[in-house]
Amino acid sequence: MNSRHRGRRVRKAVWSAGLFLGLILCPASLAEQPASVFVLSSFEPGGADFVQGTGEAVQEHATDGRSAMKITNDKKEYRKVWIENPKALAEFKNYARFKADIFNPQDAPVPYTVRMDDAKSVGFNSRFNEDNAAPPGRSTLSVELRSVARTGNLEYLDRGGLKMVSIFMSPGPKELVLFFDNLRLEGSPDEKLADAPLFDFENEADIAAWTPAKMPEVKAEQPAVKVAWSTEGVSSGQHSLKLTFSGGEWPVVSTARIPVAGTWKEFETLKADLTVDRPAVAYLRVCQGKPDEKGQQGYWERTMNLEKGRNEVVLLLHHSEFTSLSPPKGDATSFILGMYRPQEGQVLLVDNVRLSYDWPEPHVINWFSPYNPDGYSTAVAREFQRTKSLPKFKVLGTDKEVPGLPALAGPANQKWVKPAPKTVQQAEDEFKARFAELKKDHPKALLAILREGDKGCDPANPDKLFAGWKYIYLNSHGPDGPNPGREAISRPKYDKSEAFMRHRSTMLQADLSSLPKGAAILAARLLVTRAPGDSGQLGSDKPNFWAAELCNRDWDDQYAHCYFYARGKPWKATNGMYYGADPDFWPLYVPLGAGGSGVATDWDFTEAVKFWMDGQHENHGFFLNGDSGDYMTMYTPAAKDVKLRPALLIAYEPKE
Repeated sequence: MNSRHRGRRVRKAVWSAGLFLGLILCPASLAEQPASVFVLSSFEPGGADFVQGTGEAVQEHATDGRSAMKITNDKKEYRKVWIENPKALAEFKNYARFKADIFNPQDAPVPYTVRMDDAKSVGFNSRFNEDNAAPPGRSTLSVELRSVARTGNLEYLDRGGLKMVSIFMSPGPKELVLFFDNLRLEGSPDEKLADAPLFDFENEADIAAWTPAKMPEVKAEQPAVKVAWSTEGVSSGQHSLKLTFSGGEWPVVSTARIPVAGTWKEFETLKADLTVDRPAVAYLRVCQGKPDEKGQQGYWERTMNLEKGRNEVVLLLHHSEFTSLSPPKGDATSFILGMYRPQEGQVLLVDNVRLSYDWPEPHVINWFSPYNPDGYSTAVAREFQRTKSLPKFKVLGTDKEVPGLPALAGPANQKWVKPAPKTVQQAEDEFKARFAELKKDHPKALLAILREGDKGCDPANPDKLFAGWKYIYLNSHGPDGPNPGREAISRPKYDKSEAFMRHRSTMLQADLSSLPKGAAILAARLLVTRAPGDSGQLGSDKPNFWAAELCNRDWDDQYAHCYFYARGKPWKATNGMYYGADPDFWPLYVPLGAGGSGVATDWDFTEAVKFWMDGQHENHGFFLNGDSGDYMTMYTPAAKDVKLRPALLIAYEPKE
């Protein structure tokens, strides 16, 4: 799946089935509105009417008075009700919820969308978009206004500066009808809503509802998980759920007992207290609705990299990545808990699982946030709680610090000019010429070329073949949960690998032990080669920038993947994206620059080699991280042609 095109953000809306007993309050002016409710329109003659519609007022299916707005979809045009009255829009900041009563006369759900725009809204990603489905019969739409955010970056809209609010039906070949009535604003924006308990495990009888299960995409049978009522790991009350594992890939337990009915669209987060006896990767899934005719069922899922002890997990329910709780999928019907690759006897204690209206800071979804869409991390969440900020990255060899690769890449990309193609021989000749210049001031300088299976690694033994590269491909591209692309291990020694972005690229390491301790690093270049793309093209035709991240874990090239860097040793965050105390990767960037337009790309790697040779940092290799402007199928240290294998070219001066 192309990572550059992520799914639509589905935000908050809650359905309450059944008859809504509307407050029959239809004052004609803003000044007469009571504090508890502001009626936008009930489509009654002489009543408040700040709503326009591409339909007709009819005396059918009304909930407040006698009239409702009948909207019939069209084959080509959008049909909607909308609000553009400035005085009415100004009231949205004074209320907690936007509501509408809807009647669906069809015998199947009918989709529609809520849209909100403020002054910054110029397109889909900069406005609020929420997909919904009206169930047959009467229901009530409710949008939590305090959570209304832009689709693209989840920045909250300016509720005091809204320009338009609409509810629309998209074009379609089949005629569909919805009736809208009693559009209103309710609730104080300052009100505090209590969490809704899901599972507290205080009754022993509740434990019987949890049984071992098998997820349909997990083909192999899984060892049964032992379920017990426990007094360990308790965070609320006196009891918890204790799950004991006997190995397996994705062993889970499930319950169909869901104490909070509905789609949970009124809630922002799911919170749970999870206790583990060692670092672990836990798993949660909520299934919605019923399986379709192909056996497919909607669900929302999260993997969680947990630290030893109690983990107070906060998971965002509605996000822009792959799976999300959303009304069209139906009510929550089952709840699944488990682990990924647990060890024999590993324990997960679960308590105080609840739904919350709260979305704790930061209101950011990216790879460095506690709400990383590719997997939750307790370590990342705790680091944010400690610092109240997202990671900053020092740029090695400079005094710069940046919040991420785009900030580092931006200035360079503005000056980007497509480089001339370069061959491996040209790259090596250029470095040898540079070495000859260095020799003038450093007559004792030596040259080492570290390329798997090639000569040149040891100046004292010129025919010695280098054997010291290792590599692995890491992929945390969603969806998380059972996903062969993320968890593949023990791969064959492939000769090509993808290099792209931080969530899917190649990690490499070259053994530097042949360099004498204390040697002064005068210059170094990283030389990589690429295979032609599908069109035969080498390199990118648009600005691009690459950097290297330096690893702080002794990773196993026969086992590492996005969850574990070695057997039984999870990363602190998915794909190692944790940069706090004892980081998975150092909070540093080695700036490389643009990718080449020929077979060979060579980058200055002097600062990286100095970092590893300073006596303070172990060499655990590096991860190639691009800004998405370039896509590379690179040759690996196992390439059949030795000269196409990656190489480090190093000029150094031994310590006297």
